[in-house]
Amino acid sequence: MGVVMGLWQKLHSQSDELGALRQKVKRSQPHDSLLEQFFHQSLDLLCVANFQGYLIQINPAWVKTLGYSSEQLCQTPFLTFVHPDDHAKTQAEFEQLKAGQPTIHFENRYRHQEGHYLTFAWMAWPCFETQTIQAIARDVTTQKQQQQRFLETLPDLIFHVDRQGRILSYKPSKVLKTHVPPTEFLGKTVTDVMPEAVSSVLLQGIEQTLKTQTLQTVEYQLTQTVESQVKSHDYEARLVYYCEDEVLAVVRDITATKQIRRDRLQTQTQLQARIQQQAAVAQMGQAALSCSGLDSFMTQVCEQLCHVLTVDYAQILELLPNGQALLLRAGAGWRDGLVGNATITAGRYSQAGYTLLLAEPVVVEDLRTETRFSGTSMLHNHRVVAGVSVIIPGSDNEPFGVLAAHACQERSFTQDDINFLQAVAHVLATAIARQAADERLRVLERAVEASKNGIILTDATQYDNPVVYVNPAFEAMTGYSAAEMIGQNCRILQGSETDLAELKRLRQAIDEVQDCSVKLRNYRKDGTAFWNELYVAPIFSERGHLTHFVGIQNDITQRYQAELALQASEEKYRRIVETTTEGIWIVNQSGQTSFVNQQMAQMLGYSPKAMLGKTFLDFMEEADQIRACQELAQPLTDPPQSYHDLCFHCQNGQALWARLSVSALFEDDQTYIGALAMVTNITDRKQAEDQLEYQAFYDSLTALPNRNLFLETLYQAMQQAQVDSAKRFAVGFLDLDNFKMVNDGLGHAAGDKLLVAIAYRLRQCLRPQDMLARLGGDEFAILLADLAADDQSSESAYADLALIMQTIHQSFNSPFQFGDYEIVSSISLGIAIYEPTYTMPEELLRDADTAMYRAKSQGKGQYAIFDQQMRQEVLDHLYLEHELRKAIDNQEFALYYQPIVSLQSGHLDGFEALIRWFHPEHGLIRPDQFIPIAEETGLILAIGEWVLRAAFEQMTQWYQQDPRVESLTLNINLSTQQFAQSSLVSQLESYLARTPLPARCFKLEITESVVMEEAQTAERILKQLKEKGFQLCIDDFGTGYSSLSYLHRFPVDTLKVDRSFVQRLETHYEDAQITQAIVALAHNLKMNVVAEGIERLEQIKYLQPLGCEQGQGFFFAKPFPAEVAAQLIADSDQLPWQQFFVES
Repeated sequence: MGVVMGLWQKLHSQSDELGALRQKVKRSQPHDSLLEQFFHQSLDLLCVANFQGYLIQINPAWVKTLGYSSEQLCQTPFLTFVHPDDHAKTQAEFEQLKAGQPTIHFENRYRHQEGHYLTFAWMAWPCFETQTIQAIARDVTTQKQQQQRFLETLPDLIFHVDRQGRILSYKPSKVLKTHVPPTEFLGKTVTDVMPEAVSSVLLQGIEQTLKTQTLQTVEYQLTQTVESQVKSHDYEARLVYYCEDEVLAVVRDITATKQIRRDRLQTQTQLQARIQQQAAVAQMGQAALSCSGLDSFMTQVCEQLCHVLTVDYAQILELLPNGQALLLRAGAGWRDGLVGNATITAGRYSQAGYTLLLAEPVVVEDLRTETRFSGTSMLHNHRVVAGVSVIIPGSDNEPFGVLAAHACQERSFTQDDINFLQAVAHVLATAIARQAADERLRVLERAVEASKNGIILTDATQYDNPVVYVNPAFEAMTGYSAAEMIGQNCRILQGSETDLAELKRLRQAIDEVQDCSVKLRNYRKDGTAFWNELYVAPIFSERGHLTHFVGIQNDITQRYQAELALQASEEKYRRIVETTTEGIWIVNQSGQTSFVNQQMAQMLGYSPKAMLGKTFLDFMEEADQIRACQELAQPLTDPPQSYHDLCFHCQNGQALWARLSVSALFEDDQTYIGALAMVTNITDRKQAEDQLEYQAFYDSLTALPNRNLFLETLYQAMQQAQVDSAKRFAVGFLDLDNFKMVNDGLGHAAGDKLLVAIAYRLRQCLRPQDMLARLGGDEFAILLADLAADDQSSESAYADLALIMQTIHQSFNSPFQFGDYEIVSSISLGIAIYEPTYTMPEELLRDADTAMYRAKSQGKGQYAIFDQQMRQEVLDHLYLEHELRKAIDNQEFALYYQPIVSLQSGHLDGFEALIRWFHPEHGLIRPDQFIPIAEETGLILAIGEWVLRAAFEQMTQWYQQDPRVESLTLNINLSTQQFAQSSLVSQLESYLARTPLPARCFKLEITESVVMEEAQTAERILKQLKEKGFQLCIDDFGTGYSSLSYLHRFPVDTLKVDRSFVQRLETHYEDAQITQAIVALAHNLKMNVVAEGIERLEQIKYLQPLGCEQGQGFFFAKPFPAEVAAQLIADSDQLPWQQFFVES
């Protein structure tokens, strides 16, 4: 920068020389000869020009410098020779001269005769008398070139400005990246190209430079965007006086320099602060060692914190024992009454609580915008803005509290501030620990003085260990005062009967500097003996040097005598313990075995010695240990006696179940010392209980869970699903197709084998989390858990179910092989998916059962998922069940009667009583809608009883109207449950007693399946009914799987051919053959036959040749009410179908 200044000073001096020359010329005008000589000899270009722009007189230097002739220069306007870029400013300068404004310094470029341009520096002045301008020009081309080359070597930005700040020349910097070409600056003012704040500073500096003609330095800052990044730079502009109205500006980037200054200043400030902080910490440390009161010391610390950190408030917060709140233990700056009383939360929503949670220093620059915590009301009420807090260490790695400093204005806390605060916190911790140690020492002194044990200290650094301290309990125990014992050796307490072996042990421990416990027979001052239990231990200094021995003595005379008595007593009872048949197990207060008798050891297969020192759990497997820990979780002292059934692991590997009667053991002062357990071997009983439990929850045939366990597991799954809605599961209900045929055809043993094989095959199809159970008979249930675990949608659950169902059905494609028999079996499967609307497991199982029956109705080997339609059917079912229960009391039932006609004569032989339900809202409800519900709910018994009573009463009424009724028969249907009633016979007898008609007028119909399921029982009941005179009929014959070997043993009068055979007589050869066989079978067994479902005359004509005695169906009449039947009885000579029968 100094070189630039020198260059521009040199140029300025040359301008001064031109001025001096002008003055010299003026003074020399009267001397023409001298002027002439100067004019011709001057190296500078001298000229006179007129106001029209022509040179009228030039010196030889013009011709020599530019290479033109005098004529060329004077006869051509001088602007012709000026560089085109300088025309405007030259013309402007010329106009100012004509206006009377002299030119002090002006530069432009003239064209040389060879075509290049030279730079001239001008001084000129007007002469109005002659209307001319006199001028002196100097060729500064070489100087300009040297100047430009020199300036181009400089890294600085340099520009030349006039008084108005207009930029006359501009040299970009090699260092400053302005990215602006010089043409963007030339001719413009600094106000045009720079921000107002910067341009105003520069213009002020330019004005001051021109005014004082001295170097001026200004600094300013510019913000630039470079590569999308906004950066601020500091610049220094040195302004150099160039001429009367012009200034040269040299600009340099001083960003780094200013940063260095700032860093140096900050370093000095930090160093001074650090020295002050270190001095403060040292001062506090000294005070901590000598302070007499902790609270006053804490207050001084807070005041010094405020001074050193220049903050408004400081506080020491003590964490209260509950860990939920902090007490303002000490502080500075706070309002009166807060210190010692105010508490704040220790939770994360306060700065102090957050500090404890984070376990690191916490700095808050602006509490108003803080997001980590809200700050306490105390801070907000004191208008706290910034703050810093650190933990005050406490004992046992737990914090004592928090040390914090707060300011009412925004400020940044440095790492030095944090380090200072942490150092102060450690000084506080030292003071707190020192006070706690002093307090502990005072407590220890009081404890020693108050102890009931005799305590004695001896000086181990002196020969013979003289006594230096005894407590009052020692004085009372021995009778010696402290003054009498100080300086003495403890041998003063020994006598002739003191155990020498114990003394030897004691002296050896002292010599080896070891702990030692002995029992000595010592003597008091009055000579009386007492048993002394003595514990001796060495005491070491902080550097590990032996300083003292402490002896703790206890008068155990009474206890020792009691122990001797106890030993005698124990010996007495030991023989009893060893001979008892029960195990005896004693443990100490730590649960370790202190005694077992021989019987207890034999139970487990160990020796008594091997069991000593071990706990109950050491003789258990891991699973049994967990259960035992739960059993014994309650202290053995509460209650003092308890009973526990535990499983132990014997040495031979077998399990031993034992009942422990546990009693707590206490000292005389009720101190708990252990427990006594009387142990009884209950292994056999436990195995029997386990077997009963297994039978209660598992199927004995398949080893699968039974209904009880399945429902319990299902209930638990529902409970879990109510807590976690993401859990989805379903219940499947399986029923084997045609299992009864296998059971009846191959016997129950084969059926059992099939069930076991099916259970095994089903288990292979299920996942580990699923559960398979046998509900009974050929019914199984499946709990399908964790459906659609990643997706709660029903579609995913259905997809899981479909895959499992497909696997199950595919597994049944392969037959089951039993010896020579190959059995192909299939299953019908119903699924119910759990929904939150289910409240009981039975509801899910019920809906799965419903879906299973839907699947079975679709054919063998099918499955169905319970849906809304089925749900509606269930609701309808429940509705009908509810209505059905009211129907009997509301007299909504009625009996309809369908004629039974002789197929040979067409005569009326009787009626079949058929129940009808006339609902008050829904009208007639078909029997196939409500009879299954009645059978399922057990209402069929009440309905059946009503049918019997109504049928007997109606038959009696008809008889009273027309005695010919005695020749008719009324068929009454008995349900399965009715037939199984033990009271059926007596019930029928009671109804029969109320009617004048004989029992033969009533024919009881039982379905084929009823009598064949329990053939022997059915035979007994049928014989009883037959003995009473009732006629018996097997309904729907041919549809079941009856055994002909039983049929001839039944006292049956009639077989009814099912309508399914009768309706297809003319079209299906097989049905015709079955019907023919049934008629022949009945006749061979002395039974008659009734054909059901006759609807066409052709069916009658087919049945007549077979000898079928009777028929019924819509051909004759649909079932009708009792009054219509009565009319038919009255008109029995003119029956509507009689025309189709011809009397033979």
